[in-house]
Amino acid sequence: MSKKRSADIGLQFLQNIGFERISGKYGLRDKWVQLFGKERADQLQAEFLRLDEGTKEFYEFKYSDPLLNRSFDEFYDGDIIRKACNYVAEHKDCFGDVILEAGCGSGYMTVFLAQTFPESKIISIDRSEGAIRAAREMAAKYGVQNVSFELGELKDVSAKADTIFCMRTIQENIDESAIPFSGEPIIAQFNEFRSITGEYTDSLISRLNGSGSLVVFERIRHDPLMCGWLLGLNDKGCGISKDSYSEFTCNEAGGESVFQAFICRMGRKNEEQDIVSLWYESLGVNHEGKSELKGWSALSYLNENAGKMIRGVRFYGENGIQVGRLAAYTDIDDDSKIYCLKALSGQDVLLWSYGVELKEELLNEMQNIIDINVNNGLNCKEITDEG
Repeated sequence: MSKKRSADIGLQFLQNIGFERISGKYGLRDKWVQLFGKERADQLQAEFLRLDEGTKEFYEFKYSDPLLNRSFDEFYDGDIIRKACNYVAEHKDCFGDVILEAGCGSGYMTVFLAQTFPESKIISIDRSEGAIRAAREMAAKYGVQNVSFELGELKDVSAKADTIFCMRTIQENIDESAIPFSGEPIIAQFNEFRSITGEYTDSLISRLNGSGSLVVFERIRHDPLMCGWLLGLNDKGCGISKDSYSEFTCNEAGGESVFQAFICRMGRKNEEQDIVSLWYESLGVNHEGKSELKGWSALSYLNENAGKMIRGVRFYGENGIQVGRLAAYTDIDDDSKIYCLKALSGQDVLLWSYGVELKEELLNEMQNIIDINVNNGLNCKEITDEG
């Protein structure tokens, strides 16, 4: 679904600003030894390991020293920035006279936007004072004059924009406690995410001009967050341009992460099924001939093929939080097939298909699983809210 790419504008940009990729398992600590000496590097390593990434405390640590901040960026972000720049360059026609950057971070994309659109006014915001300070320093270092910075939340920005660019913002703007259990029916999860992204969606839409564009480059992976958010944006009259959708696998700190990019435009309205179909298409999984499926592929296949529920239960921990789901279904069209879904917290969601002659054996095995989990202290409730 991704487009063929030509010039590597992102790589050229990183080279122009002297960005050096830090790689390897111990690359970050080795860089700290080089910059600060071994004793200080040991202290930084201990502090880093103590902090949870993405928290306010973590960002205060990251932005506490310009060299420390740069080292984090060079370890984690090089490939991400490169591919985000390329995506922006390929969709330059979606950027207008006023560009609002939601979450400027250290300012790399700020500088790229300012250089790429020198006639536009760039408004860059972030809720982190350290990020604003770092981004301002970046802008000053590279001499961009068409940027203004605001410390605060998106909802507090008074200006209207022709284009909003957001990168790695969605997880920081949803209530993690409200995220649905990942083993629930996929359509239910779509609608839950549609709801819990609502406040952030409203803050984005309220800052866009009537014909404006939202340009998204987010680490959404293939979970239902993407579909739920797209449905919520569509509800507000900001529908996705399907041709704009691309998926990127980025090298990040020695591992890989998946980013998804797309553009939504005010005044566009999609059919809901088209949005759901785009999500299914993004999975890119061939189900044919498989008797076992995992993860979102399992849930999407079940959504398309499940008929009547034979039996289903949910498991809950002592705190009342759902930690599991076990359910058996008939096939919607084929009387000879049945399905069993097993989803337990911390394990892969699994879907098996069986011949209907194994129905009683399957139900007995389900009961064994229920008994084991109840004996392990989980509460079990029969599912009564599905057809």
